[in-house]
Amino acid sequence: MSAKDKFKLLREQEIPELRTRGYLYEHIKTGAQFLSLVNDDKNKVFGVTFRTPPTDSTGVAHIMEHSVLNGSRKYPLKDPFKQLIGSSVNTFLNAFTFPDKTVYPCASAHIKDFYNIVDVYLDTVFYPVLSREAFMQEGWHYEVDGDALTYKGVVFNEMKGSYSDPKHIANNYAMNSLFPDTTYGVDSGGDPARIPDLTYEQFKEFHDTYYHPSNSFAYFYGDDDPEKRFEILEEYLGDFDRKNISSEIALQVRFTEPSRSKHSYPAGEGDKGIVSINWMIGEIKDVVLRHALVVLGYMLTGTPGSPLRKALIDSQLGDDFMVTLDPEDELRQVCFSAGLKGIDPGDTGILETLIFDTLEKLASEGLDQESVDAGLNAVEFSLREVDGVGGSAFPRGLNLCLQSLGMWLHGLDPIEMLAFEKPLNELKQRTKDNPHYFEDLIQKYLLDNTHRSTVTLTPNTTLFETQAKQEVERLEVKYNSLDDSEKERIIKEEAVLKKWQETPDTQEDLAKLPALTLTDLDTKIETVPTQLNAMNDAQVLFHDLETNGIVYIDLGFDMSTLPMHLLSYCNVLSTAFLEVGTSKDDYVSFMQRIDALTGGIATENMVTKHSTNGTIVSQVFMNGRALARQVSDMLALMRDALLHVRLDNKERFKQIVTEAKVGFETSIVDSGHAVVGGRLRSMLSESGWIGEQVGGIDQLQFVRALLKRIDTDWEGVLKDLSEARQLLVNQSSLIVNVTCSYAVWRGLESHVTAFVKEIPSTPVVKQGWHAAPVPASEGLSIPAQVNFVGKGANLYNLGYEFDASIFVIVKFLRSGYLWDTVRLQGGAYGGFCAFDKQSGVFSFLSYRDPNTSDTIARYDAVVEYLRTFELSDADLEKVKIATVGDLGKYKLPDEKGRAALIRHLVGETDESRQETHDQAFNTTLKDFHTFADTLEKLNKQGIISILGSESALKSSDLDLTITNVL
Repeated sequence: MSAKDKFKLLREQEIPELRTRGYLYEHIKTGAQFLSLVNDDKNKVFGVTFRTPPTDSTGVAHIMEHSVLNGSRKYPLKDPFKQLIGSSVNTFLNAFTFPDKTVYPCASAHIKDFYNIVDVYLDTVFYPVLSREAFMQEGWHYEVDGDALTYKGVVFNEMKGSYSDPKHIANNYAMNSLFPDTTYGVDSGGDPARIPDLTYEQFKEFHDTYYHPSNSFAYFYGDDDPEKRFEILEEYLGDFDRKNISSEIALQVRFTEPSRSKHSYPAGEGDKGIVSINWMIGEIKDVVLRHALVVLGYMLTGTPGSPLRKALIDSQLGDDFMVTLDPEDELRQVCFSAGLKGIDPGDTGILETLIFDTLEKLASEGLDQESVDAGLNAVEFSLREVDGVGGSAFPRGLNLCLQSLGMWLHGLDPIEMLAFEKPLNELKQRTKDNPHYFEDLIQKYLLDNTHRSTVTLTPNTTLFETQAKQEVERLEVKYNSLDDSEKERIIKEEAVLKKWQETPDTQEDLAKLPALTLTDLDTKIETVPTQLNAMNDAQVLFHDLETNGIVYIDLGFDMSTLPMHLLSYCNVLSTAFLEVGTSKDDYVSFMQRIDALTGGIATENMVTKHSTNGTIVSQVFMNGRALARQVSDMLALMRDALLHVRLDNKERFKQIVTEAKVGFETSIVDSGHAVVGGRLRSMLSESGWIGEQVGGIDQLQFVRALLKRIDTDWEGVLKDLSEARQLLVNQSSLIVNVTCSYAVWRGLESHVTAFVKEIPSTPVVKQGWHAAPVPASEGLSIPAQVNFVGKGANLYNLGYEFDASIFVIVKFLRSGYLWDTVRLQGGAYGGFCAFDKQSGVFSFLSYRDPNTSDTIARYDAVVEYLRTFELSDADLEKVKIATVGDLGKYKLPDEKGRAALIRHLVGETDESRQETHDQAFNTTLKDFHTFADTLEKLNKQGIISILGSESALKSSDLDLTITNVL
């Protein structure tokens, strides 16, 4: 009997809109589900998912997700996941804990590498070691510190970071308010106050209960051999018998009347409240209706011009709109929410009235057809590109996997959710048959729905201190209850854990992990077809790539035409191009046209340094995507945005600036490592300093000041904006980047030519900025329970000459030394290092870190580590493979086209890329030892930047200049 015969085909379907054929199977012996998607995508994806409904907020599902990756039956390493990061050419390698499931996905464009990873993942989830040391390291454990106890653990500190994020807190309270009786009402990630309640025995029992094939959902996607998929799965599933597992997600009984609750959240001085109105819509088995609710959610709140979002922002009750729960969230019972950040908690009732008055008006007077067309087109385009509404950095196959799980895990057909063309056509027909279709949805699922909640969060500037005090008191009670033998036991367990962490895996065990060899990789880089042509006074880059009928156009304008005093406007000006309206359309109509006629238009900024001449390369990009037949409409929209933008719309511009301020402030806690990295670059390089003015803490300070200036000197602000737009939008500094097939390009080239002619052309005058980086160690104070610790230097200024071996060393340190010392031993959620080839800045960074000075000491110890460590030829080859994989990472056609644009702008040729590739291939152990000399200079001359609480910054023994950021 073949492996395939051990699976029963439940159904199959051609999905032409995805150029895929889908098969749904059940493993006969165990009942495991298997979705097989067959197509020609080289970026192959595998995933295995388990329903894992927690009953409390101890974080057991999350800790399990971390811990199963710490060794298995076939791969008895402490951390095979870390080894894969450092030796694979994967395009995705991670795991996710959701409120009701745990997903283990991976992807690779290399078939041998793909099979290697899949085998490790399957052995990991079904046969993990789950040692007590892994539980202590990843979850939590006690450590004796003098006459006191402390908590340590990776997940414990990760969730302390999450509980410093107001959005995470608001989401938790919203879920709890709607689902008080089901698994959705607890925090699957773990509440730091509850995580120490979890015992090792409960942890083990959780795996025994849920990690079984009878509760599994396996997934393959891509161009790998469909028949081999059965052999791979049967090797593991065949070891088990069917088991009755009660993992179904219980349905929350509907409320007969709405609920209201008030809570506090940790905040800084001057912060206001957060209020959300939340609805539990219910279990939706009709796939057409599921799509309809996603479209409705997008129509109501998806853009600044959406009617519900606009009503809330226009009310000026708060600083920024927020969605806590979304119809796209893959819960068994669909939810929706709307609310405001920066609102006076006393205005909760006013906000409720405003929301319901707006919905009543929409239900009675109707949504305009432009909103309906825009919502339908935006959702359809995102499904066609397989990136989800709002985009995604995940491989397409993984996005499809996640899309399918929302129905699949709850007993419904996953293929039906993926084959979107038929239900979307039916949805369009429903809207034709019933012109009030979406209005009826508003009435039924929002206005008449009593299963809703109002959650009010009040800022509390001392909440962290209170929580810290409670934690200390809890630890004191525990410590005082221990007798000497119990204290000794904790000390011994800590010593055992430390020894386990510091003891390297044996070469015998390391050899068990499947790995590629350098001969498995291409010795030549992949090049992108690129044609450079002049078009009037502009430059045009064209990339002949198959894009499935979609055209990608990027417009780049040179920031260096702006004088220094206008540079900081780039962020809000580029947003205003699309969101403030034009002389032809108000901003609502304009954004509706974008959604209805294109796949989306967005703006972004880039600041870096040229590879050869050392000049600063800075661009404002406007990026658009559309079907070939929509390109003329998209270019017309881009033209109107650039040439006819209504910068004199004071109130709307002020909203944009407010949203920029709040958005940046909100992102700081979640992206603290990026903030610190930007600060280091700003003090160590001219390009980094310019980048900080455009997008870092300095930009935040500018935006805060700009908000005040709008009220006191609007004429001056408008003059600056108008001058910046005029200098920036110049045909002579324009570069147009087009990615599509040649056949499509021939049909649209005339449209691009006509567009370029309409852009004004004047001689380019570069301003010659005088960037002023001032290296100085600093502490940035925010309300948080964890820190983000950075140290760096400009290696070029220290005499270093670039060699691509540095990328191999960086990869090795990230997946080796820093992972072990900063993450596993130090308890931070992440420890990294990075090198910017263009500027020469080398940075050490940590993420959600309980430490400050200790982490700096670990960075400094890298020097001695590199000087003395030995690396076998086999291990060196592994890290070289992973590095070369990073340098040649698989990209989708639009990503290839955009990467080629960036390379053109910074002067990076295919020849220089090949040289970098070859140098990485030829890295030796001597390169590691030699690089220690460079890092020794960094130790002595480097600067420190730490983002964290004021108390943590002051209690460190570092000489920091402390600035309050939030």
